[in-house]
Amino acid sequence: MASSHLGWIYYLAGQNDHAIDQCTRILALDPNLFPALRYRGLAYEQKGMYPEAIADFKKGVTLSGSPLMLALLGHAYAASGKKLEAQHVLSELQDLQAGQYVSPYTVAAIYAGLGDKDQAFKWLEKANEERDIWLMNLKVDPVFSKLRADRRFTDLLARAGLRP
Repeated sequence: MASSHLGWIYYLAGQNDHAIDQCTRILALDPNLFPALRYRGLAYEQKGMYPEAIADFKKGVTLSGSPLMLALLGHAYAASGKKLEAQHVLSELQDLQAGQYVSPYTVAAIYAGLGDKDQAFKWLEKANEERDIWLMNLKVDPVFSKLRADRRFTDLLARAGLRP
């Protein structure tokens, strides 16, 4: 498990090939380790390898049932232009909110992938209000790269204590 987190570090550092290699090695030992699927899927997505990313996220959803994995799948759909599938995932997450925690940060990521900046910022504001743990990655998370030029992003970083 700990070795798979090196894939996360590589991903956040923009070293997607290293992230894919690291996670692939881990998955060779345990093909059902969903954190490695998550990190590899994220790296695939950043490289534009959407079918591979979607496959990893789908398997991760099946293995974990995690709303996080479902949200990552939704973002991959959005980033790859599959807007209808991304909207479907948003509906699923909304249904899940009645019975379990769904991170507003991950919902914001789907909206960012869809290019809906206003909704992305609405959900990021909610994440900030809730002190969502994932918010600690906001400054470096590639899924929000298209929001960084927006003044609201810099303001949110400052209010979240993540100096721009």
